[in-house]
Amino acid sequence: MNEVNLAECRLSMKKIILIFSLVLLVENVKAQNKSEVDKPVCELPALNIKPEFAGRDGNFIQFIYNHLQYPKKAKRKKTTGKVITSFIVEKDGNISDIIILNGLPNGCNEAVINLIKRLPKWRPAMENGKFIRFTYELQIEFGPENYKFYKNI
Repeated sequence: MNEVNLAECRLSMKKIILIFSLVLLVENVKAQNKSEVDKPVCELPALNIKPEFAGRDGNFIQFIYNHLQYPKKAKRKKTTGKVITSFIVEKDGNISDIIILNGLPNGCNEAVINLIKRLPKWRPAMENGKFIRFTYELQIEFGPENYKFYKNI
């Protein structure tokens, strides 16, 4: 009989330990902070997008090579240097406020302004999901034989 009581006692102890373990597990689950569960692992920054040339084939460099005229007077006088300009890409993609920041004589500034005036609409810049105005800077280097193009300096 002693052995039967010992076996029952062991079985009762196992049940008590099991119930106690379940109670602790449930309490831990209840005690977990809900804000920690709902908090994302990482937060993505707001998506910001620069304006993008939307001309044929989307190739801004090709547009410049096809449309920039090297002024005859600048060729004749062997004018060299850089024209640095800025312009605004508006919320609707149109170009405005063309400014020469650093210019050259002999028609080079005018050639760059005429080029920018011929630009088709752009895909406007976005910040936090809204279209914004964006100042774009452009540098074009003139030389006696050709010109070089650098975008958004």
